[in-house]
Amino acid sequence: MPLNHLQTQVLELCANGLSNIEISDKMELSEYTISMILKSAVKALDATNSNHAVAIFVRNTTESDSC
Repeated sequence: MPLNHLQTQVLELCANGLSNIEISDKMELSEYTISMILKSAVKALDATNSNHAVAIFVRNTTESDSC
């Protein structure tokens, strides 16, 4: 299942080392909302947890950026 814009944005911020609280401040969303976005991204990527989802996201992003 493809990621939506919010999932992509949250995973990108996670990959850059931001915590859920920092992401919620930056995106002006509640920490609960960020957690739910991450949960849906985990499901969309068929990952086991949010760290796994970030790893998959980074790998897929790196692969699509290379020639």
